[in-house]
Amino acid sequence: MPRIAVVDDSALIRRKVGELLVAAGHDVVAIGSGEEAVERTLLEPFDLVISDVRMGAMTGIQLCRVLRSDPVTATLPIILLSAAGDARTRFWGRHAGVDAYLSKDSAPETLVPTVDRLLASAVQPRTDVRRPTHVDAASRVSTVLDRHLFDAVVASEARSLLAHCDDRVALLGAAVELMHDVVGTPYASLTLFGRRTSHVVVARAPMVDQDEVIAALRLEQTMDPAIVVRDPAYFEPVASIVVGECETFELEAVGERLGVLRLFSGSLRIGADDRSTARLLADSLAAVVKSLVLVEETRHLAQTDALSGLANRRALVERLELEDARARRYGCQLSVVLVDVDHFKSVNDTFGHGVGDAVLRKVAGVIQDSVRTVDLAGRWGGEEFLVVLPECDSAGALIVAERVRSAIEKSAPIEGATRTVTVSCGVATRTRETPSAIALVHVADDALYRAKRAGRNRVEHDVA
Repeated sequence: MPRIAVVDDSALIRRKVGELLVAAGHDVVAIGSGEEAVERTLLEPFDLVISDVRMGAMTGIQLCRVLRSDPVTATLPIILLSAAGDARTRFWGRHAGVDAYLSKDSAPETLVPTVDRLLASAVQPRTDVRRPTHVDAASRVSTVLDRHLFDAVVASEARSLLAHCDDRVALLGAAVELMHDVVGTPYASLTLFGRRTSHVVVARAPMVDQDEVIAALRLEQTMDPAIVVRDPAYFEPVASIVVGECETFELEAVGERLGVLRLFSGSLRIGADDRSTARLLADSLAAVVKSLVLVEETRHLAQTDALSGLANRRALVERLELEDARARRYGCQLSVVLVDVDHFKSVNDTFGHGVGDAVLRKVAGVIQDSVRTVDLAGRWGGEEFLVVLPECDSAGALIVAERVRSAIEKSAPIEGATRTVTVSCGVATRTRETPSAIALVHVADDALYRAKRAGRNRVEHDVA
C-alpha cells in the first residue's frame, strides 16, 4: 500500500485530503508543518508527498526544494495544493521541481487520478543512499536556499558576460575571472569554439610557466595565446604539474557544441560543489558563447568575399587605412601588391563563367598561401586582388609579388580550360610623402598597368 504524506497547517484540509486517499486505498500520514515534513520524509520512507503551498514558516515550495536537494528524496513525487490557481506560484513550483500543481477546489475530482499517475511513473529511490539518523529542518532549509541563491548569482554573472559578446578577448578575460571566483579545483580550463578556438585557464596549484600548464592540460594549440590566471598563493616552481583526473562539461545550444569547461583534480578529488558549479557555468555560458559565435560569423560575412573566401574590399580598405595610420605615427614600412588575372575576359568568354569563378578561387588560394599571417589578402574587385603588407619594404614586397606570380604560372590548368593562368602584379611602397592609403593603391595600379603593357605575367614596382 503506497504511503503518502499529507502536509498542511490546517487540520480540516489534512482530514479531507486524507479521506480521499484512504478511500482510494492509500496509507496516509498527516503532517502539520513543512519543518516536520522535512524531518519525517528524510527519516522515514514515503512514496509521495502532498503539500499545501502556503503554511507557517516553511512554504510548500521551500519544502520541495529541500527534498529535491537530498539524494534520499530527490525522486520523491510531490504535489502542491493551493486555494487558487496562482500563475506565479505555479511557475515557481515548477522551477522548484514539483511534479503536479492542483487547486484545492478541484481536488475531489483530480487528486486521486494525479496521485495514481505519479505513483505509476515514479522513479525508484536510490538504494545506495543511507537515510540520516537526525535532521535539523531549519539548517536544511538555510543550506538549500543559500545554495539556490549562490547558483542564481553565478548564473546571473555568467549571463552578464553578454555585454562582451562582440569581443572574444574581453569575454574570455571576464569568463576566466568568474571561473577563478567560483571554481576551486587545482586547475580549470574553458575552451570556446567558433571561427577560431580559444582557451582560458585558472591555476590554483604550483606551475612553472604558462606554456607548461597549457601543455600539461593537453589543450590544443591555437593562434590565440591562452589567458591564464594564477592564484597568488601558488608561485613556487615545481618539477612537473600533477593534472589528475579531468571532468568535462559541454557548452551546447540547440544541439551545437560551442565549447567545453574542464575541471582537473590535481592530487585531490573534484568535489560535488565544484562539479555542480561547473555544470551551471557551462549551461549559463552556452547562450553567451552562441551570441559571440553569431556576432563573429556576421562580422566575418560582412568582411569576406563570397567567391574567393578572402577579405572583401571593405575589409581591405579598413585594414589599409589602419596600417597607413600606424606607419605615419611610428615610421613603419608599408607596401601593397595589386594582382590582376591576365586575359580574364577571354577565360569567361571561351570557357564560361563557371571556369572563370574557378580561376578566381584558385588565384585566391595561391595568394593566401604566399603571404604571412600578419598580411591581409583580399579581392579588390573583378579579377583584381590586393595584398596589404605591414612592416614590409619594397624588396620584401617584390619577393612576395614574384612568389605569387611564379606559383600561379606553375600551377596546373583549371579543369575545363586548356591553358595555364598567369597574373600581372603592381607593387607600391609607402613613403613619407604618400598622401593617403588609397593613394598607395593608385600607385600600385599604375605599376600594374605598366606590367600589362610590358607583356603581362610580370611584376612592376613603384614608390608612392
